Amino acid sequence: MRGHVHALSIEPGRGPAFGCMTRGWPLPDLTAFIAVARLWSEARAQLTEDLATLKATYGTRWAEVPCGHGDVAAQAKEVLATGIVPVRPASTDPVRLVQELGPFLSFTVDTSSHLLEQASLLGESLGADLSTLTLHDLRRLGRAVLRLSDAPPPNPAWCRPAAAAAASVALAALGEDVRAAAATRDHLYRDFTEDVWRVPVHDRVDRWWQCRARARARTALTEVSRNGRPPANVKATVATLRRAAELRGHIDHAWTSLRGHLGWFAESSIPDADGASSSLAAVQELHAALGDRVDTDRLADLAAADAFVCPELTAPAEAICDAIAAWNGLAKRFHGPEPLAFTAPELVHWAAVTSESLDVLRALRDATAPLRPRIRSVAEILDDAVVRDRVEQLQVLVHEKGDRP
Repeated sequence: MRGHVHALSIEPGRGPAFGCMTRGWPLPDLTAFIAVARLWSEARAQLTEDLATLKATYGTRWAEVPCGHGDVAAQAKEVLATGIVPVRPASTDPVRLVQELGPFLSFTVDTSSHLLEQASLLGESLGADLSTLTLHDLRRLGRAVLRLSDAPPPNPAWCRPAAAAAASVALAALGEDVRAAAATRDHLYRDFTEDVWRVPVHDRVDRWWQCRARARARTALTEVSRNGRPPANVKATVATLRRAAELRGHIDHAWTSLRGHLGWFAESSIPDADGASSSLAAVQELHAALGDRVDTDRLADLAAADAFVCPELTAPAEAICDAIAAWNGLAKRFHGPEPLAFTAPELVHWAAVTSESLDVLRALRDATAPLRPRIRSVAEILDDAVVRDRVEQLQVLVHEKGDRP
């Protein structure tokens, strides 16, 4: 035993032999305790600040502010500040907000339901789902359908966007000549019959020495005149005929291509460029509004049947345009984001969450009004609900029984 005790004796300057083990033993990690203490301290400071805020507004009756609305109030503040109708909660009177926004929300719900119903009817005819179109594209589509109901029946081939683009290029290249030829023809037909095209116009008649050629032209024009009298100005009439012949020559040179692009618009000797332009523009507007929803086969069938004049298409299109115009006019009075950038389902969702926000605001306003001496803004009422809930939670956290009501 003595030998064992001696083995554990203290050496000069080193301490016990197991002292190295004592120095190496890990100390307790106090980081978590420090963090908890810091959180408790911060919670205590927050509780003191929140209580001071409530007491400054409601005095000794601060505990009567309703609990359990903090999360909904915070969401309501965000909804009102970022919705279609911009609200500045910090400066907006809650009574005025409810009075002005409430009727518009009801109108928005009714308009959205009506738009979805009419879009369903129109989409069924066009073979497309229109419910996710923005109001801008939905109105554009309705206007395109109404333009097609007023324009001549479109070429069914135009229902393919590529064919419509090619026809647009052809009209741009030859449209002016076609329009000029049509205007010249209409001018001549006022005084002459269709036999006017048989009058020879190769000889010049505008010089004084070309009197014989001018006399022959006068006689020929008199024979095809509607009233049996010669034209007042033979030179001008012959010049008009010559210009018409030149224009028809340009058109005939590209006739095959033009007829392929314009379809029935090019069945007459001079194509109906104005009719083709108006009809083609409406079809391209339809394509732009539908985007990738275009059902080319369904549109081609409608065009071939001249169905764009049917009430099944025109009635919902007109209803859509009227509803959007009325709602857009009211929405723009609030000076918010572009109203037509939203879809009808988005309007329904916004109206629902905003109505819930107004209900929460109204309930909090009515509950706190008797407790405070002055009017509170929308943000202040909603923030008070958030602070009241936080006080309730912090009191439990820091166990301050004396501060509880």
